[in-house]
Amino acid sequence: MSTDTTLTVADTFKRIFKSYTVLKNIHETTPYAINIGAKFVKGDYFFWISAHSVLTKKYIYTSIKTIQKYKVDSVGGLVVTDANLQKQTIVQRAISNCINSTFGSGNSAYRNKNINTIRSVDTVFGQCFDKNVFKKYGYFNENLTRCQDYEFNQRIVNNGGTILLNPHLVNFYYPPNTIRKFIRKVFTNGYWVVMSDYLSKKRFHAMRHYFPLCIISISIILIVGGYWFAISWKIFYVLIFIYMLINMAFSMISAISNKNIVFIFLQPLIFMILHFGYGGGSLYGILMYHRHIIRKGIV
Repeated sequence: MSTDTTLTVADTFKRIFKSYTVLKNIHETTPYAINIGAKFVKGDYFFWISAHSVLTKKYIYTSIKTIQKYKVDSVGGLVVTDANLQKQTIVQRAISNCINSTFGSGNSAYRNKNINTIRSVDTVFGQCFDKNVFKKYGYFNENLTRCQDYEFNQRIVNNGGTILLNPHLVNFYYPPNTIRKFIRKVFTNGYWVVMSDYLSKKRFHAMRHYFPLCIISISIILIVGGYWFAISWKIFYVLIFIYMLINMAFSMISAISNKNIVFIFLQPLIFMILHFGYGGGSLYGILMYHRHIIRKGIV
């Protein structure tokens, strides 16, 4: 139910594919959309992809062949933000470098371009499913506006299923094109990491998702503690120094790879926005949830 030209664009495919159908999602959130599609299709496989993506050739074909060969529940590919696919601004390129970096995204396997063999993972992006997964594990959690794919994948893995990452499958992702949009994105992502845990009544995220929350929480504790204990400020300065040292090291790598000295000054800011914005979103999620519980208890 997008209010832009999405429906108009979607309808143009009817001219190409006779079996093509547009389904309306009156709930307007992703998990409802996925479940509507999953319940509608009659085939043996189910595939979904983000609108901000471009797939390599034979992505769907190779996905299905991989499932058939290894007899697994799902398969997906690498996610790469590539400046060559569109005319990116220098801010957008810095955001791309941040997302592609291990310092920015942690040890997410599907963001690691150095992986060259098929392997089992805890989650992937741009997935193809054997349609039997919905009979075995249920449907996507419709309470989760975000993180619904990760929760569903954890459900598969925790119940003995298998998800494969095939590095021959590449999903080129378009990153936000302004700092403002990037701040909003990382803050929202951080918020939903915490809120999705609460709404699903279980902690299903990997520890890498909570690292930014730890950074900002420790910083706040040390700053507040500094009013009573001078050593708190010293510890805080040491941690900030270490963080900025690592930040500058990865920013230098970004500047060298892009052959542009501007990244030495811009890239550290982007890394900080990701870590502190994401952590701030998670902290806000904790506060909002407990505020809701307190109000509910009072009522």
